[in-house]
Amino acid sequence: MLLVATLPVIGGWKLAGPFGGSARSIAIDPQNGRTLVAGARDSLLFRSDDAGASWRLLPFPRGTPGVFNSVLIDPAASAHYYAGLDAGDSSDSGVYESKDGGETWQALAGIHGSRIEALALSPIDSAILAAGTSKGVFVSDDSGVTWRRISSETDREMQDITALAFDPADKNVLYAGTPHLPWKTTDGGTTWHSVATGLIDDSDIFSIRVDPKNPKLVFASACSGIYRSDSGGAAWVKIQGIPGTHRRTHIISEDPGNAGTIFAGTTLGLFKSPDGGKT
Repeated sequence: MLLVATLPVIGGWKLAGPFGGSARSIAIDPQNGRTLVAGARDSLLFRSDDAGASWRLLPFPRGTPGVFNSVLIDPAASAHYYAGLDAGDSSDSGVYESKDGGETWQALAGIHGSRIEALALSPIDSAILAAGTSKGVFVSDDSGVTWRRISSETDREMQDITALAFDPADKNVLYAGTPHLPWKTTDGGTTWHSVATGLIDDSDIFSIRVDPKNPKLVFASACSGIYRSDSGGAAWVKIQGIPGTHRRTHIISEDPGNAGTIFAGTTLGLFKSPDGGKT
């Protein structure tokens, strides 16, 4: 099924689809920037092989409709995809894997039935996969074959994980965002500590981004705005370059070709900073 439409130009932007689905997540193939995978509501997954000019609905097993909050493409294998589904408390929630470019999918055992809100691959070893769920952080060291919980079952602060990011230089360092501030582990999940100095209390953390060349530089987007840390999360400074004191920021990302250029998707629109968030 090929989904194509006339793409109107709005202020220099073209509407790119996918049409028929409310896109919630997107992944770009690191080996081929023209290949995109988008996750949407109603358990819909789309693929584009021409940088978004057209989209094809991927076959996915029918079940309880859910939302694909996160999709990933393995940087070591372009046809290897992961998709995290939140289908409520049904057994259809979980992490799904495709090894053939999205043509067939299978649920990964060990995390089946868990509501998935975030996924992350270690930049050091793509066999290490982390999943943020409504019941904590889970990690797999073997590409999703087996899973283990690395957050405490009794820690109420880490029951709902909304964002994940690995340190690019140390596979044991992982950041986790929650509806109440961010957390960090430096020992693979044995211990966790709050990294919230400088953030407005009770901030929902929507995304976390660690600079691929400078692990001490970390950005976080939250309901109270955008934050920057130059100390690996030990302290944060709120970025003031966007109008308005409180602007809900759902996503922040860096230009892969220029780490100093960052983009922020906010309730006031899309913003760009050419100097690491200073302006």
